[in-house]
Amino acid sequence: MSDKPLYIRSRDLLTAEEIAQLDAVHRKRMQSLQAVDELIASLLATLESVGQLDNTYLFFTSDNGYHLGEHRLNAGKYTPYETDVHVLSWPAAPESQRVSPPPPSPGASTWLRRLLIWLGRP
Repeated sequence: MSDKPLYIRSRDLLTAEEIAQLDAVHRKRMQSLQAVDELIASLLATLESVGQLDNTYLFFTSDNGYHLGEHRLNAGKYTPYETDVHVLSWPAAPESQRVSPPPPSPGASTWLRRLLIWLGRP
């Protein structure tokens, strides 16, 4: 913790109750993610059944990150740490159109630039 700012270094360890609450939040978030995963699988199956999967681009993105206990902090997204500021995005293209996408990068401002590079239009 010596490399952390004072407001982090001076925080107490999380209590057992706080850790249990964070675990419960994490479980609920994973259940939500599983529902999204099932929805995407259904969408892909529908696209394939109507013959449009090879004509479809999907773009997955999220808002900025979220911390769950890192740095002795309860759940939130209000610190300058990577877990709070990283914006995930990833394209998925038909096999015939696939190119290597640029590596994921933080910040929504780079999303359009990454998309244009991926589409071959820098």
